Amino acid sequence: MGDDRVDPYRKSVQTGQLIGQVTGTPYQLPYLAGERAILRPHPDNTGNIWVGFHTGAAVGDDTGFPITSTDTDAIPLEGLANLSVLWANFDVADDRLCWIMLYDAPAGLGP
Repeated sequence: MGDDRVDPYRKSVQTGQLIGQVTGTPYQLPYLAGERAILRPHPDNTGNIWVGFHTGAAVGDDTGFPITSTDTDAIPLEGLANLSVLWANFDVADDRLCWIMLYDAPAGLGP
């Protein structure tokens, strides 16, 4: 007989990178719901990334939160319903914003 209970501690992690292909263009982070996320600039970046909520006005140096190419600390986010509520604008093309998200694993995964 199988056990259909759900393990309340079963978590999963997903990582990714958002690449700013065109300078000055806001890019939406991916649709991924979770409990906690961490944002960090890629170590090879050379410019700033501006992160914020896109509300009709482009996220930029006058409306966004700066993540510089020399930042070594990660930015933790908790209570965020979904990464897709955030947008990023890159000062330098091909710079990358790295993210990691902790979320509940689907019921079909795990032991």
